Amino acid sequence: MEEINTDNIISDGRRTRGKNIDFKKAAEWEKRLRHDVMAHVLAFGDVAPGAKPIIHLGATSCYVTDNTDLLLIESTLPRPERTGERGHLTPAEAGDHGRRAGAKRLVITHFSDELDPEWARAQAAEAFGGDVELAAEGAVYEL
Repeated sequence: MEEINTDNIISDGRRTRGKNIDFKKAAEWEKRLRHDVMAHVLAFGDVAPGAKPIIHLGATSCYVTDNTDLLLIESTLPRPERTGERGHLTPAEAGDHGRRAGAKRLVITHFSDELDPEWARAQAAEAFGGDVELAAEGAVYEL
């Protein structure tokens, strides 16, 4: 781990203080990563390379699955619950969550007896915008 000191946050002999961060570059990173916090972390790292290895210590996201390699998500319902607190997802909602999280791979699980697994996969894949796997008992997923 890098030592944290003022040298880590100085760029070209000047403290950055956010003045020379390239916000257009941050927007490009965000478009690519679909993660606003990491886009700005990387843009800051470009102007303060000494801080790059340690900067993420203070930058967190409330979405722990953002840009994950694999998202395993339940898809229990054949149609959305009509009212009240939501407890389960439809396959399409599961696919949408995977797409919005930027998951590289989506595996749906916990489908009910009411669902045809291939229908569930197709619904999730359409919303996800890519291939979706059906979870299998005892399966091991390599990353």
